[in-house]
Amino acid sequence: MNELFEPSFISLEYLFGRILEILTAIFNFVLTQTFTIVFIIVGIIFVVLIINYAVKITRLRKEEHHELYKPVVAAVAPDRINKQWERVLAHLESINVSDWRLSIMEADIMLDEAVKKMGLKGDTMGERLKNADRSTFKNLGSAWEAHLIRNKIAHEGSQFDVPHDEARRIIRLYKEVFTELNFI
Repeated sequence: MNELFEPSFISLEYLFGRILEILTAIFNFVLTQTFTIVFIIVGIIFVVLIINYAVKITRLRKEEHHELYKPVVAAVAPDRINKQWERVLAHLESINVSDWRLSIMEADIMLDEAVKKMGLKGDTMGERLKNADRSTFKNLGSAWEAHLIRNKIAHEGSQFDVPHDEARRIIRLYKEVFTELNFI
């Protein structure tokens, strides 16, 4: 019998060790490649989501910017605008920050007159607004929001920062209320 084929020359431990090394190398390669592929796919998904949200945020900012900068008096016929409202708008278009505050203060005075004409009871504007009924006063929320900003201006004075965009937005709130109440 040939000595090469005798079991004394074949080491089963060596043979199984080599098979185990080969299988481990294959397993590590597949596992590494799988994780790499999964991470690449997850990364691509995140990049697509980030781009998608960035586009949506940009679109929303453009719409918001357009909304903030649209003319305040566009929907109101010129013959219905009273002199007091014209002063409010003139102060709003000033380059002076204190005029923007004054614009809001004067619009709030107009709101107080309008609310009194509605027949709402109360000693202060806040009390009159609390007595308003949402079913008959659709823009009550706008009136409250604008009046609260006016209160901050009145109580904090120049300490309360009113950017021009915010002043325009507040005046638009007053305009919504005045339009509903046929006050301008």
